[in-house]
Amino acid sequence: MLYRKVESYIEKYLQSGSNKVLFKKYLIVGGLPDAVNTFVEQRNVMAIRKIQDRKSTRLNSSHT
Repeated sequence: MLYRKVESYIEKYLQSGSNKVLFKKYLIVGGLPDAVNTFVEQRNVMAIRKIQDRKSTRLNSSHT
């Protein structure tokens, strides 16, 4: 029941064009503090991608 309420809210929220844009930006940034700060300062997706790649490399190397 709660899942359906949340799902309904998300659907209504994303019907707004500006909310869709914000949600897409959130997905790209990925919630990493370094990536968020970089996005706020530079608005540069490629810079964010580099940060994500560095984090991914560090995580993968620590698991081997």
